[in-house]
Amino acid sequence: MRLDTRVVLSVEHGMAYGRLCILSKEASAPYERPTLTEAYSFTLDKKPPRLAGFHTCVVPGGERQTDWYKEKGIEMFYEGLVTNVDIEKQTFTTNSGKLLKYGSIIAATGSTASKFSEKFGGNLTGVNYIRDDAVADSPVPSLVNSCSFLFLITFLLGMKVAAAAVGWKLNIKIIFPDNYLLQRLFTPSLASRYDELYQENGVKFLQGVSIKNLEKLVLMDL
Repeated sequence: MRLDTRVVLSVEHGMAYGRLCILSKEASAPYERPTLTEAYSFTLDKKPPRLAGFHTCVVPGGERQTDWYKEKGIEMFYEGLVTNVDIEKQTFTTNSGKLLKYGSIIAATGSTASKFSEKFGGNLTGVNYIRDDAVADSPVPSLVNSCSFLFLITFLLGMKVAAAAVGWKLNIKIIFPDNYLLQRLFTPSLASRYDELYQENGVKFLQGVSIKNLEKLVLMDL
């Protein structure tokens, strides 16, 4: 069960007011993460969603403002990391030195983006990773100012971002290591249909290929 769902259930059962605290690594309240790899990268004339438009602080159909937490008596701490947990004293310490005491604790650690190593070239300017709202903005200037975009695809999310980028009228090439598109998810016939759809929209594919090293990024036709 997602943390935001647990929060809503706690509120509905009267278990949240003055009793619930959320510590988040991010600067924003919880939000719908799939949006970052879908509509977030749409062209600006399509008015792509931005926070606070896709927070998850309430059930569908209700207000999606972060004031909801305050109204429900939920204390929020942003941009914090837990550096130490004392099980006996039931306390934990954050990277800012804040000491918090708890009765019960839920560790909803989520996940981080897989990144290329610095030696591989993963820190080069123009190499973008999408994991949270703060970094999801970083590819947008690249989309605005570039003529070409290269996507290294391992699964479904990359295909979604590539589909959104089609609207920017760029030269797009998708590289993936399998024999056909999304081999772990699609059958060959289904992959072929998506292959045709993407190529009809100007996307080029290079399959069965792995990247060995990134040396530099140059704006040029793919």
